[in-house]
Amino acid sequence: MPNCSFQDARTACINYEAVNELDIQSMKISNTLLSRRDELQSQGQSNLR
Repeated sequence: MPNCSFQDARTACINYEAVNELDIQSMKISNTLLSRRDELQSQGQSNLR
């Protein structure tokens, strides 16, 4: 085991939470983009009729 101070452990934990938060936000963004794209595609298909 590397000798690791409490401060290091806390920093690692904060970094992990920050990365998780970014992941969650980017997942929300990509979900939003995907649903928008689906809406646009269905609108385009209804316009073709």
